[in-house]
Amino acid sequence: MYKKKNIALIGIGYWGIKVFNYLKKKKNYNIKYIYSRKKKNIKNNTQNLKIIKNDNSVKEIFLITPIDTHYKLAKYFDNKILFIEKPLSLEYKNSLNLLKKRAIFVDYLYRYSESIKTIKKICTKNKLGKLKNININISQTGRFNKFDVNYLLNSHALSILSIFTFIDKLKYNVNSNFFNKKNVSDLNINFENNYLKGNIFLSLNSIIKKLNLTFIFQKGTVEFLKINGKSKLKIAKFNRDKNLNLKFKELNFEENNNLDKSIDNFLSNKNPYRKQNLKISFILEKIEKMIYKRKTFFDKK
Repeated sequence: MYKKKNIALIGIGYWGIKVFNYLKKKKNYNIKYIYSRKKKNIKNNTQNLKIIKNDNSVKEIFLITPIDTHYKLAKYFDNKILFIEKPLSLEYKNSLNLLKKRAIFVDYLYRYSESIKTIKKICTKNKLGKLKNININISQTGRFNKFDVNYLLNSHALSILSIFTFIDKLKYNVNSNFFNKKNVSDLNINFENNYLKGNIFLSLNSIIKKLNLTFIFQKGTVEFLKINGKSKLKIAKFNRDKNLNLKFKELNFEENNNLDKSIDNFLSNKNPYRKQNLKISFILEKIEKMIYKRKTFFDKK
């Protein structure tokens, strides 16, 4: 009889429950431990991290905890293969330290989006000419969250942007709106290099959960819109010789299973996207410095 592979889940909050619900469907895996700080009425619940660390039958751990706990917990579980909720850490130096000798998977969902993969194919095959401009708009409710919009939403935006360009080679200009003295709830970022320009607008003040991506090419525009779980991808191609005659195409992809794909990528040990994850951490901290004008790891370089 085939023996199930043991795994552990650290954190059973809002996102942890989503991860748990998918993992329990996996017939080849057994969730041997579910860690929470307080006791939960759930099978295999524990408040003892040491048991998980010392259990050699558990090789893979899902670390679904607040951002400021990632680094400490990832260092503690140095003998395990980790899947961590985005972003990897609050500081670039910590991300660099973690990824020096380890393959850590970070849960950037939009890497697995069929709509975004389709847009990437349009770029690669040059179907609409050169890509000239990218606009990213992400909004949701969350201004009372412990962490600001940069770490909560810009991490997503940068993971998307990194699919289409080298984010560490872009110049950034930042405008922010403080909800209180500590946290930024709205963030407007302009970016550019020699061939590409764009804008990222992020907000934690919206009552609607929305992702809107607009890609402007020489010969057309592609727009992806996802509102409260429903998504559409629209492609418009124009011909200047025919009075700007537009040709429209609309595609619909399943976009609510990207977490499942991210988990499957981890369990099959495929691609941890190490370089991209480091670059995202690098730019997140750079943007944080521009917002708050405070010393960070970058001041030491």
